[in-house]
Formats: sequence, structure tokens, C-alpha cells
Amino acid sequence: MVNKIMKKEMMMVSLVLILTMAISLVSAFGASTPYWDEHPLKLAPGESTLMELTLQNMVGDGSDMVFKAEITNDGDGVAALVSSDTLYSVPFGTEDVKVPIRVVVPEDIAQGGKREVVVSFMQISSEEEGMVGVSGGFTTKFVVEVVGVEDSVLFVPPVVEPKAEEGMPMWGLILAIVIVLTIIIFWILKKKSKK
Repeated sequence: MVNKIMKKEMMMVSLVLILTMAISLVSAFGASTPYWDEHPLKLAPGESTLMELTLQNMVGDGSDMVFKAEITNDGDGVAALVSSDTLYSVPFGTEDVKVPIRVVVPEDIAQGGKREVVVSFMQISSEEEGMVGVSGGFTTKFVVEVVGVEDSVLFVPPVVEPKAEEGMPMWGLILAIVIVLTIIIFWILKKKSKK
């Protein structure tokens, strides 16, 4: 009985250790995106933009990593990698390696739809004798939502020029000053002539 309890406790401790190690490996490298399900990239039909995923390699054994990027779901043709070189070197301790993606929404697409884009990253490792192998990977995704022009992330509201205050135009003000000065001068000259 005591032996069974000891075995169960050992299994629980082993499971906790395995999970802890797995979590640290998962957080060792990854990609972040500025858009997700609840915060989609909103574009109107006919619009295009360049967005960036960010790779990081912050935790782990201190080794540099190389990832091969591939769009495994292009959201019905709305997304493509910008660079023809799909290998990204992510040195240990970095969190800012950019992966640019061009997103183009066709003009004939209906508003209201959402397109999910999935990007896969496979870790490329150097094996002995010059062989190159794949040693792991992960995927990240973002959502593109087709919206009206005013709801697009690219929409810039028009600048409304403030209207000039209604009142006397500048030439009217100058004319009024000249008339007042003329009257004053005329009054002074008339007063001098009476003396």
C-alpha cells in the first residue's frame, strides 16, 4: 500500500517536472502578431498593407535558431510573404526579428467576411556532416476582416480646415483706419484754421 502511494507521488512529481520543462521549451521561441481573433486586421476591399510578425528567442539553452517561414493558409489568397528568402535567423536573446507579410484584399470581395491566415515556422538545425534537418516548429495566425472604408486600419479622416471667422475682411479694416485718420487730420486742420 505504501509502495503504491510512493509510486503515485513519484509519477506526479515526474509529470510536473515534464510539464515545467515543456512550458519552458514552448516559451523559448515564438512569434507575436499585432492581430488575432478578437482584434483582426481590418481592411476594405481593394486595400493592401504590410504587416509584421515578430520572432523571438528569449529563453532556453542560449543557442541561436534559424526558422523557415511558410504561409500554410493564405486566407483565400489575401496574404503572402514579402521576402523570397524565407529563412530567418533568430539569435539567442532577441525578440525583434521581423517577418513582413503583404496583405491584399481584392476589390471584388464582399464586406463582412473574415479570412484566417496561418504562418508556420520550422526550426532548421545543422546536423553532423553538413546535413540540414528540421528539429521543431510552431504556427501563428491572424485574422483579416473585410470592412467598409471608414472602419479600415488605413482610414484617415479628412482634415477639416477651420473656417475664418466672419467679420470685416482685412481690406475693410485698412479702409476704416484710413477714413478715421483722414477725419482726425481734417478735424485738426480745421481747428488750426479757426485760431
